[in-house]
Amino acid sequence: MNVLFLLNDFPAISETFIRNQMASLSAKGIGVFVIAKRLISEDDIALKGYEQFDFNATTALALSPRNKWIRIIKALPILGKAIFIKSYRPCIKATQSRKYGQRLRSLSELFVVHYLIQHKIDIIHAHYGSNGNKAVFYKKLLPELKVFTTFHGYDILEGLYNGYDYTPTFTQGDAVFSISPYNKDALRTMGAPASKIIDLPNGVDTQFFKPDLKKRANKHTRVLIVGRLSKEKGIDMALRALSHIKKQSTHTIIYSIIGTGPEEATLKQLSKTLELEACIHFKGAQNSMDVCKAMQQSDFLLLPSRTEAFPTVILESLSCALPVVATPVGASAMMIDTSGIIVDEVSENAIATGLRTMLSAREQWEIMGNTGRQRMIALYDSTFITSQLLSYYKK
Repeated sequence: MNVLFLLNDFPAISETFIRNQMASLSAKGIGVFVIAKRLISEDDIALKGYEQFDFNATTALALSPRNKWIRIIKALPILGKAIFIKSYRPCIKATQSRKYGQRLRSLSELFVVHYLIQHKIDIIHAHYGSNGNKAVFYKKLLPELKVFTTFHGYDILEGLYNGYDYTPTFTQGDAVFSISPYNKDALRTMGAPASKIIDLPNGVDTQFFKPDLKKRANKHTRVLIVGRLSKEKGIDMALRALSHIKKQSTHTIIYSIIGTGPEEATLKQLSKTLELEACIHFKGAQNSMDVCKAMQQSDFLLLPSRTEAFPTVILESLSCALPVVATPVGASAMMIDTSGIIVDEVSENAIATGLRTMLSAREQWEIMGNTGRQRMIALYDSTFITSQLLSYYKK
């Protein structure tokens, strides 16, 4: 079986859940290929520790030449092959703009269809709804192709609040995967047939993200934040909450923030304004191996997001037996259960209260962490989730 992942960016350090899914499938002997809109320069970070899968070798970007005349010249041998080889006949369909749409006039889709046939792709797994709309178009030209789409966060918000139409994905695709109860309700609201919605959360490699059994007690309390430095991640609220805690506590607390993003300069300035520079460490982007090490060395994770769907960082944290303080967004409460604290609301005051509660429950941290790890192994282990995914692929 060969599966093509249709993505926006690859490899993205903020989308390790996609890389993890690809790695789990590859480990089971599935052929994994990628077509991405953008190949980004983070590959040395995002793929660190996953070199054995050699995803760069099976990743494609611009299949179609930009120059019109070069595109025509390169299209000719493909069409010649289609005339004489039956399996390549769909390439001829990819030039019939009157029947299949004006998007075929540029010949760009011809190169994608050729790629799908050449690599004997059985399934397209699109991540994000907009890519699902694109994927089902190829099913028109290759009817035997199966198309699955996983919805995440921003695509759900685009559909609910900005009117993005995912009707092609819902009506022409084989199924859509919902990673959380919130997403499932949203998909129904946007018009996805209940019969096509499959509950399938992201998984976590519990053998990769695991506690350090030789961990020593920290001299100072170490709190970890991992996420893109953008408005929706709420790190500005976290910094203000930390400022309240610092003023009221005599105990030294060290906060490490892993991630980069558009708000980085603003957040660093806010840290300076709040006089937090001595206890806030901005670590920048880090690979999964370093994130795992940071989790193993920390006392608990703080997730202060304004919005989330199914935050993978919670899976990774609990898999490392690291308890979590989180805002009540997306599936956070369901994921954490008794392995941490869900604050009352999305605000700096609620985050500060949650931090105080966690700091006062030091004797419970180990119990919370161990409970969380067992929960991850039982419900979200990537081997289990991948087996479920494969069963849906094969239906």
